[in-house]
Amino acid sequence: MEVNVNNTPVIVTIIVFFIISMVIGLSSTKKASRGFLSFMIADKSLPWWAIAGTAYATYAGTITYLAWVGNAGKLGFTAGWQFTVHAVGFMMIGVFLVPILARMKRVTLAEPLGERYDQGLRRIASGISFFALVGNNANQILGLGVLVSSFSSLSLTQACIVATVCLLIYVTLGGMYGVAYADTFQGIIMV
Repeated sequence: MEVNVNNTPVIVTIIVFFIISMVIGLSSTKKASRGFLSFMIADKSLPWWAIAGTAYATYAGTITYLAWVGNAGKLGFTAGWQFTVHAVGFMMIGVFLVPILARMKRVTLAEPLGERYDQGLRRIASGISFFALVGNNANQILGLGVLVSSFSSLSLTQACIVATVCLLIYVTLGGMYGVAYADTFQGIIMV
């Protein structure tokens, strides 16, 4: 039996979501264009709520809402290990690693590794982080593509292209400011 559902409100909501995310990123262009540090790490001057918002949205993004739910449906109760390991790992990073990096006035773990040992180790740590983030971003684009294609006439590939273009606009123009503020907006929606 086919259910006839009017998808117009959902499609309009998705379009508004994309527009608001891009406007937030574009409004950060002036701050992000002041230099390399402004673009990459927002001059280390983001307010606490933007840092918390981007951390929450990154942690509780598509992976949480699609992958963990899908694994739980497929594996049953035994999929609880995935949630537990992620939650405990995230808390351990927050309790043990973040205070150390804050005292050292460093943003990433690769910075003190490079200073303590050598730049080769710093490059290796940065490379590992880069590939982990590429996979995470790919999952988020795919998740958004699945959502968009489910409620529109776009194929999954077309929906992923739309999601990627919107993401690239606000990230490349707004830098870390755009990412943090757009993530905070998206995190509020998830809550």
